[in-house]
Amino acid sequence: MEAQAFADTSTELFAAMAAGRFTRSWPRAKAAAFAFGHSLELFFKAVLAQAKQPIPRTHDLQTLYMSFQKLCSGPEFAFSAPIAEFIDANKLKPFYLFLKYPEDETDIAKRWDASIHIDIVSWHRQIEQYAREIPRIWSAVKQHYT
Repeated sequence: MEAQAFADTSTELFAAMAAGRFTRSWPRAKAAAFAFGHSLELFFKAVLAQAKQPIPRTHDLQTLYMSFQKLCSGPEFAFSAPIAEFIDANKLKPFYLFLKYPEDETDIAKRWDASIHIDIVSWHRQIEQYAREIPRIWSAVKQHYT
């Protein structure tokens, strides 16, 4: 339920920026993207819990996604939203460090790549698609891991 709530929050914030109800800004886009990443983390960990598997103490989406894929490999568990591409695109820059930057006081004065950006409309479409898929996939997980 929390994974769905964070996905819905992300979707609504991206929708508001895309429609001009909120000013598009880097801090808002980061907040929306963080909510999406947190949704993924919570969803993958919920699947592990439902399958009675240990839940790793990590925020690493790649690790969590790989665990999800091992447990849920059939077509009924497949996302049509480009989850794998999103996680893959953020491998070189740890996702949570990117979204929370600067996280450490020593990083405040560091320069970082200003070409990093979040395409509001594209992210909105993809996260909205992911949010719609959560109930279907979660239902399949509950049926498979009772």
